[in-house]
Amino acid sequence: MGKREPFFWLTISCSGIVIAFIVLPLFDMVTAPSVSMLKETLKDHGVVHAIWLSIYTAASAALISFVFGTPLAYILARTDFRGKRLVESIVDLPIVIPHPVVGIAILHRHPQRGREDPLDRPDLGRSGDPDYGKCDGDHHGADLCGNTLLYQHGERRF
Repeated sequence: MGKREPFFWLTISCSGIVIAFIVLPLFDMVTAPSVSMLKETLKDHGVVHAIWLSIYTAASAALISFVFGTPLAYILARTDFRGKRLVESIVDLPIVIPHPVVGIAILHRHPQRGREDPLDRPDLGRSGDPDYGKCDGDHHGADLCGNTLLYQHGERRF
């Protein structure tokens, strides 16, 4: 193995910094809470509800993606038709569009939720949302990215 060029070491250094920015917060998140703190947190019904809501939303999004995404992936993989490249581009959009943009789009789909100041509404729940605990917007966001990955994977497999 010969001598490495300075650019190689610069690349390794920059890569190490990026990896540290990803790994260190994850490490902190896993090691910070104590077992007693976790037990205490799991006694809170709001936390347990949020965990089950997340599981329900993820499972529902996966099921919806599977049911509707598999036929589309099959069609895109097996047939040629006019407009196929446009459909493939539309399917790939959720991967390209940043998640905050998707969140804003979902808020525009449900404008009654995104435009009120929750502090002006004492009748609202803990989160400032009268529909706290419902997950209609979450399904849209999860499906948006999940379907794209399903289409791309299915297209390679079919």
